[in-house]
Amino acid sequence: MRVDDHLRQARHRARGEPDQHERDRVGHVQPCGAPDERGGPEQQQEAVLEVGHGSARVYDRTVPASLQPPVRPDDHVTGPDSAPYELMMYGDFECPYCAAAQSILARVRTRLGDELRFAFRHLPLESLHPHARHAAEASEAAAAQGAFWEMHDALYAARGRLEDADLVSHARSLGLDAERVGRELADGTHAERVAGDLATAQALGLSATPAFFVNGVQHTDTYDAGSLVAALRG
Repeated sequence: MRVDDHLRQARHRARGEPDQHERDRVGHVQPCGAPDERGGPEQQQEAVLEVGHGSARVYDRTVPASLQPPVRPDDHVTGPDSAPYELMMYGDFECPYCAAAQSILARVRTRLGDELRFAFRHLPLESLHPHARHAAEASEAAAAQGAFWEMHDALYAARGRLEDADLVSHARSLGLDAERVGRELADGTHAERVAGDLATAQALGLSATPAFFVNGVQHTDTYDAGSLVAALRG
């Protein structure tokens, strides 16, 4: 999402609501997915989230085609190491498009099951989202207590409630040591970990979220569930 988009959306975000631009891009629903994914009585209707305005891309400059570095042992990964397919997301916990993508990613993960390894790296766009970096650090504080994915889901479900007090409250609701999370946020305990992910994103030339890499290759097409599954399966 670009700076001018955010300036137009600031008032709406303060109320936890999308503006018309966001509703036009995220709220439009149409059938999608490969034909073999959509048939039967449970035919899906999925939100198509376009990368940029219409067919234009949101990246400011060309992004290398391959994920560098590849998925590492210290990345946050769910799914078996032996999975034939791999999806990496660079995300910002305060980005409404990242939040909107979560239901799509859930469908992708459900469809592929143990065939998919899903990984996440931080790309907090701090100049646009003032709470994004601390939210990322809070997820790392949760990871230190064995609950990264639980906090990941809670932050994306928080609808912008990402002040430091909110982050501590989210940790408490997950049954974590919330006081420890608060101390680690105040001390910047996990700042270096978040900065490491951010450095990889900058090296790749990424300037918008969410950004996806499918089997190690940047995905610049629309990212409805059917398109992502088709890209993963090649």
